Amino acid sequence: MELTAQSVAERLGMDRDDAWLRRLAETGPPARPLELPGPEAARVLLDRLRVAAEDREEIFAALPAAAADPVLRWILDRAHQVLLDGMGQPSGQDIFPVLPAEYGEGARYYLVLLYLATLPATLRFHAARGIPEESSWETFGQLGEVLDIHRHKYGRGGVHVPGWLTLHLRGVIHRLGRLQFELSRWEGRPVLSVHIPAVGGPIGAEACDSSFARARPFFAAHFPEHGAELAVCHSWLLDPQLAAYLPEESNVVRFMRRWELYAGQEEERDGSILEFVFRHTGQPLEQLPQRTSLERAAVAHLRAGGHWRAPSGWTRLP
Repeated sequence: MELTAQSVAERLGMDRDDAWLRRLAETGPPARPLELPGPEAARVLLDRLRVAAEDREEIFAALPAAAADPVLRWILDRAHQVLLDGMGQPSGQDIFPVLPAEYGEGARYYLVLLYLATLPATLRFHAARGIPEESSWETFGQLGEVLDIHRHKYGRGGVHVPGWLTLHLRGVIHRLGRLQFELSRWEGRPVLSVHIPAVGGPIGAEACDSSFARARPFFAAHFPEHGAELAVCHSWLLDPQLAAYLPEESNVVRFMRRWELYAGQEEERDGSILEFVFRHTGQPLEQLPQRTSLERAAVAHLRAGGHWRAPSGWTRLP
């Protein structure tokens, strides 16, 4: 029987009206079914993507499960086409959900399998844009970081930020040293959205200067039609309240000082600072570690009844 968005939802135990499933149904399958990599090809890719051994073994087990499951194949084929259709388009993250873990290993790692299977198309897109292969792998290697964070936070393998990885697969985010830059638009104009990977060392001034210095020449060479002159950032790292707790010469405060803030563009983001500083899973504030000045600041402000914000800021690209 031919699968539909409704029958897929029923088998997964998900909402029948899920907008993501409707989008997959409307997109339809690709002209050629998605080719999942074999064990050896997957092993080479996962090693290059800096995926830890524990995750690699579970991903290998998920490959045949996904290949043989018509529901997962229905999802993977159509999700792959969504990514191909959006290749190079600065439209933000695609809303791909976390699938119910009860459905098995294939569901838990479906985004990783999609990543591995779509990567050749993204590499071809990069090559057509003249992006050096070394730069491509610098960007794609964040998969290992994402998997490490999930295992550290939840004690098991998986991906808890599936939409984030769609930026990599559509070729719209690029890591240039310490920082990542995403093709984006802000208030109707082209910009580069700046993101700070969790892994990569301190966000020191010299490392950030180097990333910013690389950004405009990189995008002018490989995405000349975009023409961004400004970078924007939306993060708790831009909250001026941090300066009340941290030394002026600290990396966090120096990073914050780079940006001109947009008035009225603040959002309450207690959850963001708890997530990125502690990988918070709901434990009480008094149980959180207090080893660094940033950890102490994050907790002290909340215990005093305050709230952290995620302002939006801009800076001109050098």
